[in-house]
Amino acid sequence: MESAVQDSIATIIAKDTWSTEDHDQLMKELFQTVDAPRRMRQILADIETANPDAKGGAAMKIGIARYMVSRLADALAALAEATDNKDRRWFAGLCHKTMGQYAKAAEEFERAKDRGTDRTAVDAQARRGAGPWGRPRPGTQRP
Repeated sequence: MESAVQDSIATIIAKDTWSTEDHDQLMKELFQTVDAPRRMRQILADIETANPDAKGGAAMKIGIARYMVSRLADALAALAEATDNKDRRWFAGLCHKTMGQYAKAAEEFERAKDRGTDRTAVDAQARRGAGPWGRPRPGTQRP
């Protein structure tokens, strides 16, 4: 089974760009391995080394990978260089939300909806940790 998991991970890594679905599949596969966090950090390092001036799809992969290892500000920098689509906006929204920047997250989630992200998913994400768009629940706003 480990070989099949590694093959699946390798297939995802080899893609020119990643989507939300690729992120979800990579998470599923990684957590069947012995040390998912270490493996993800290595995947990120390899992608960054192979794409030092990433733009477009490569920047999307780096942005998503940085999000996955909680390098949120770095993820946002990479995503700013990625192709502007629903996945870029979704992950930018997740980064801002995790950083406690709820108003910026709300803007990105709205842009994700405008570009085709499922409205139900966006609305559900908005309800986790924040009150109405951009207004955090008391005690949840981070500097």
